[in-house]
Amino acid sequence: MAAQRAAARAPPPPLDAAAFCPCGGGECLLLTARKGKPENVGRRFLKCPVDWTGCGHFMWLDSLGPLEQAAVVARLDRPKA
Repeated sequence: MAAQRAAARAPPPPLDAAAFCPCGGGECLLLTARKGKPENVGRRFLKCPVDWTGCGHFMWLDSLGPLEQAAVVARLDRPKA
């Protein structure tokens, strides 16, 4: 009972929570589809940052709500060095 009350009072996850891979590998890679189905070309997606042994996490950015999308892009969309 007390655990249920504590869970009910837990703060919501941050808007940019989707920027982190569920496997614990760190911040996801924010990429843009450049090939594949024509309707997907140009769509942005998140994927596991761990090469070869990654968890396989994949998520279309537009599957998130607009506030979450903005927060994730603000966190991950950095100029390339």
